Amino acid sequence: QAGTPDVVVEEAWDASSGTLTVSFSQSVSPTPGQDTKQPVPIPLACALLDGDGGHVSATGWEDGERLVVLDIAEASVEIALGAGAARPLLSINRGFSAPVRVNRNLDEASQIALAKAETDPLNRWDLLQGLARADILRVAGTSDAPSEDLIEALASAAAQASDDPAYAALLVRLPEL
Repeated sequence: QAGTPDVVVEEAWDASSGTLTVSFSQSVSPTPGQDTKQPVPIPLACALLDGDGGHVSATGWEDGERLVVLDIAEASVEIALGAGAARPLLSINRGFSAPVRVNRNLDEASQIALAKAETDPLNRWDLLQGLARADILRVAGTSDAPSEDLIEALASAAAQASDDPAYAALLVRLPEL
């Protein structure tokens, strides 16, 4: 069937049990001749990040990574880390494992934290581009300063990519609006 699936991801953290519940839903907008779309198999490579450049271990997550196949309209995954565990950062669609649009309702601070911790180059670039685009639109026509946290995240990402100058340049390139 024609069209690019939209995948909505919502997270709920239960600090008392150390459980992260991730809900996935998929939809495809109608296209000419196909008003109704069926769910399609979507392989989403995911990782649990610790915020310090490493991965978090959990049951069923080999080295903190797992392939989640979304083949129905809605599904959820419970990740049990144990009481007292810190909330991991969830990296989704690593390596562009599926040609989809991932929609998450993360605030700017969460996006910046994820961008700083991200170990997948494409995901890091995509997060930073989205943050830069939003910040440019926020400050356009005002005397507001750019986000210091975003500037720090961009500088940190570029410094970490010093062994790959072409990638470092892409990280700090202005986004297309």
